[in-house]
Amino acid sequence: MNQETQISNPIGITDLEQYFTRYGWFADRIDNTSIQTGFSEANLLLPLVVQIDEDYIYFRMGLFPGATLDQDTNYSRLMQLNDSAPIVKLSVGQSNELVASIEYLVAQMNYDLFETTVGMLTDFVRSFYEEIVAAVRLIEASGA
Repeated sequence: MNQETQISNPIGITDLEQYFTRYGWFADRIDNTSIQTGFSEANLLLPLVVQIDEDYIYFRMGLFPGATLDQDTNYSRLMQLNDSAPIVKLSVGQSNELVASIEYLVAQMNYDLFETTVGMLTDFVRSFYEEIVAAVRLIEASGA
């Protein structure tokens, strides 16, 4: 194994739990690779799931829990918002839900980067939430 692919002391799920505790957020371990948390502010309740594997750590915040995107969503505007914060990306998840996400190599992750990442995600959502709401058309989980 060459030095470029070798990871010394990679973080794990226990480290992520400790990071959330240090950050002041409660977090539930979903399994040995995932943690669920989130934040609420005013009328926003946004779940955050952090997944870790051997190579990558994924921070994914669902923007409209329980709703999927309708075909009338302005996808062009959502892609334009991606240019507003080059690290944070808006994408459509497997269940046709809107997700804001950031991904890093596990080898890069430490508490300072963790703190910056959670801050970037929450700041992005706070800053652009009204524009995101204006661009999306949702189908609520109940089918309404």
